Amino acid sequence: MNKDFKVPKIPTSLRILRDGASGFQECRLFLSSASPFHHGPETVLEFLNGGPEFVPVELEGKVNILNLNHIVAFSNVAEHREGVGRHILLTLRTTRLFTVQLTEILPESQSRVQDYLNTTDMFLEFVSENTQLFLNKNMIVSATDQ
Repeated sequence: MNKDFKVPKIPTSLRILRDGASGFQECRLFLSSASPFHHGPETVLEFLNGGPEFVPVELEGKVNILNLNHIVAFSNVAEHREGVGRHILLTLRTTRLFTVQLTEILPESQSRVQDYLNTTDMFLEFVSENTQLFLNKNMIVSATDQ
């Protein structure tokens, strides 16, 4: 393949929580320098929701091909975020609990937590303790308004 046709990648440091793991660990994703949806680089959500199920993730200096269906969450501790609206207690399949807020105000006709959780994307963005959190909604067992 001619490398002139390759899209440069941007290594992006995050923390990953894999199914069955006791906690988050450092990792790197490789985002495209050109988003197919807007001018500028690919976002983490575009990477998680717009591509294949198996993706390269660097863990402990080695690139692993991971199945996104078995990832609980990614967090971005480098970016301080403020949540909006009410607090929601999420209970995950792993019995882990997260108190989260949404990252945006939803349209009034779709402002229920149920509406947000029922979007078509597998990974949803939340804020937990001022940290950006990308949760796999298939790991969410219940959501309770706080």
